[in-house]
Amino acid sequence: MGRIDAETRQAMPLAFASISPLQWLAALGTTGLSFWALARYDIVLHQHLRTGIAPRNAGRAGAAAIALSQTLGLGTLTGGLVRWKLLKGLSPLMAGKLSIAVALSFFFGLAGITGLALLLSPLPAIPTCRALGAGLLLLTTGFALWTFFRPCLRLFGQSLRWPSLRHLGAILLWTGLDTLAACVTLALLLPDPAALPLTDLFPVFLLALAAGIASGAPGGVGPFELVLVALLPALPAPDLLAALLGFRLIYYALPAILALGLLLWPAPCRRPMPQMIPRVTPLRPGDIAADRAQPEHGLCPHNAAQLLHSGPSRAAVLRLPQSLILWLDPLTGPAAPALATLSDLARAQGRVAAAYKIGPRHAARLRATGHAALHICDEALLDPATFDIDQPRLRQLRRKLRQAQKAGISVIRAPRPDVTALAEIDAAWQAANGPARGVTMGRFCPRLLASQRIYVALSNSRPVAFMSWHQCDTGLCLDLMRHLPDLPQGTMHLLVMAALKDARATAHPQLSLAALPITPGPDLASQITARLTANPGLTRFKQSFAPTRAPRYALAPSRAALLFALADLARAIRHPDQALTPPSPAPAHHDHEAFAIAPGPGS
Repeated sequence: MGRIDAETRQAMPLAFASISPLQWLAALGTTGLSFWALARYDIVLHQHLRTGIAPRNAGRAGAAAIALSQTLGLGTLTGGLVRWKLLKGLSPLMAGKLSIAVALSFFFGLAGITGLALLLSPLPAIPTCRALGAGLLLLTTGFALWTFFRPCLRLFGQSLRWPSLRHLGAILLWTGLDTLAACVTLALLLPDPAALPLTDLFPVFLLALAAGIASGAPGGVGPFELVLVALLPALPAPDLLAALLGFRLIYYALPAILALGLLLWPAPCRRPMPQMIPRVTPLRPGDIAADRAQPEHGLCPHNAAQLLHSGPSRAAVLRLPQSLILWLDPLTGPAAPALATLSDLARAQGRVAAAYKIGPRHAARLRATGHAALHICDEALLDPATFDIDQPRLRQLRRKLRQAQKAGISVIRAPRPDVTALAEIDAAWQAANGPARGVTMGRFCPRLLASQRIYVALSNSRPVAFMSWHQCDTGLCLDLMRHLPDLPQGTMHLLVMAALKDARATAHPQLSLAALPITPGPDLASQITARLTANPGLTRFKQSFAPTRAPRYALAPSRAALLFALADLARAIRHPDQALTPPSPAPAHHDHEAFAIAPGPGS
């Protein structure tokens, strides 16, 4: 602090006067670049919070809010008031949420960028500089991973949804551009801009910025300057103080004056054209066309699926924290335009788009347009009309059926099942096998069971197991399999046979036992997929019926997007987020509990 003496104060005006017009002009340009990046914070967070505000309006209001709040202080309050004033239709509560979200996202970005800068350009004045940088990077990386595995946080009875990883990446990018442009602005205002390399100035600038924010002073006045003076002893004090004065004028005072003018004379707000927004609506039973629906589409009204309208195509869409999933074949029209529309929608929401459990015909057309594809599972299909229990390859099945019959097991179809008894069986199953999964897998839900075909296994007139089946004109699909412990061998086989017999009587064209793991091929992708989805016991059970295998695929615009979307789906299946599902009990399919990536139909 001894550097700021009387001689320094006398020399500072001369140093300030030596800043050339070209330097001022260049500094004005980098200030504009910094505020352009600052406006991106608001655009990203408006997308995250789904306010419906046009990006141009959101960015303009965000830049004005930051310009005034960083100068006047009380950042979140000032910023919230400015956003509320400039954005028609934005409630005061949402404006406040946006201001808090912008502040928190900036802290996240600043921590990551500071950590990287300290790691790459350590400061001699701070011996533990690299350790501090590594710690900040570890903190930001850990937080990002935590938001992936815990996308929702419950706080005081409210659910807080974290931004997607794509949005967090964008925040890091814009924070880096914003702070780098601001640092260059300061460097350009030094009487000799080449006196200090940017690699030496940037880490110090970031630390000074953090100190100023932590102080709570308007604009960080005081701590910001003190850190710069203390950590840049090589710079002449008059030159540094002159640059800081110019920086305050061009980076704080000028934007605040412009923002005040915008506040007094706001620009008209543009609204996005309705026809440019893809229509996505809640999917209801009446939306499912009988001639194109797959039986597992019956799960859609219970798992918060939405209906995407894209030209001639209508398809079921699952909205997950990191991705939008086109689930199953489209209800109408081709899959390619639906997935293209979904990709645009996902990009606007900071997500990735993918298709899951798509049949060979649609998958072939998507592959022809350059989409990455992965054979994710096979659907096990039976033909009720031609199924013959006496064929030689079903001898293992016949043995299982005899064991169940010898144990005195009988099966009934239950149009109005005893829900209490079934709930007890479900609870016992979960106690033995772990909690229910969700999203593409059906969880025990009386409302869902009411629309399904239910078969119950009885032992001495007591329910010991049950199966539920999705049903539509195109066939039946296995959903829940539940049983009590110590079940006699062959009981579940007997339940399938009862469903198969009824499907033949009602002329249903097919009966699906849902997903089977794929048979690994010579390629690495199929070998990894087969290993991840392996479930020997479940596979033996289904293969005892000698089903026909129908391949099912996952697709996305790129392989990276495909793997990321599958990871998001696997996390959601294993740990369904109640905040992203309807208030009624969320379905979860338990026939395929062992499938981390490829649950089958009805799954």
